[in-house]
Amino acid sequence: MTQSADKSTPATPGEGEKICPECKGEKTIKGVCTCDMEWRGSKKGDEWDDCQCTPDTTCHYCNGTGVVNA
Repeated sequence: MTQSADKSTPATPGEGEKICPECKGEKTIKGVCTCDMEWRGSKKGDEWDDCQCTPDTTCHYCNGTGVVNA
């Protein structure tokens, strides 16, 4: 399995491998934010943040390598 030294560099498939279809070779799944004034998110100081965000996560399909066996 070909792995780049750094997580921010997209993967390059080696022989018998292909780019991960889930993360598109990026190695992580980007988090998303949803903002809605109808709910209260979390309080930061004296201000309320109406956005709920999920963190970036390592791709579960390729385990963060960016490539899968072809």
